[in-house]
Amino acid sequence: MVYSPNINYLLKLIIAVGLFYLALNISDNLVALITWYSERLVHLIGGILHFVDPKIEYLGTKIVKQDIGIDVKLGCDGIEPIYYLATSIGLYLGTWKKKLIHIALGSIFLVLINAVRIVALFYISLYFPNQMDIWHNDILPILFLLIVFLLWLNYHFSLGNEDEL
Repeated sequence: MVYSPNINYLLKLIIAVGLFYLALNISDNLVALITWYSERLVHLIGGILHFVDPKIEYLGTKIVKQDIGIDVKLGCDGIEPIYYLATSIGLYLGTWKKKLIHIALGSIFLVLINAVRIVALFYISLYFPNQMDIWHNDILPILFLLIVFLLWLNYHFSLGNEDEL
C-alpha cells in the first residue's frame, strides 16, 4: 500500500519515537548514559548557581538550598525534546548537510533552554512551592515542545530550493 509522503513521514516518526521509548525501557546502558549526562548538566548549572549563592548545593542530579530543591531525573534532562527534534528533522526532506546543521544548532539551543528551565524550576520550588506542579508538569513542558516545533518549522521553511524538496 502506498501512502502520501506526509503520512509516510508521520508513520516513520511514530515508529522512531516508539523505538526510543522501547530502548529506554529495555536498555540499562542508555538510562545510565542519560543519568551521566544529567549529572554533568546539574554540575554545570549547580556550579553557576553556587557561585551566585554559596548556600546552593549540588550533588549527583540534585540542586538544593536549605533542604528545598529539585532532582533532574530521567525525563527532566531535555534528552527527549532533542531526540524529537533530531528525529523530526532527520526523517524529513532535505540534504543531510542541512539536516545535521539544524540538528546540531537546535540541540545546543535546546540544552540552553533546558538549563534555563531547570534554574526556573529550582527557584519556583524555593519561592513558590505551591506553583511547582503546574510549572513542572504543564506549562514548561508545553513551552519546551512548542520550541521544538518552532525549530522544526524553521528547518522546514529553510528548504526553499526545489532540489531539497
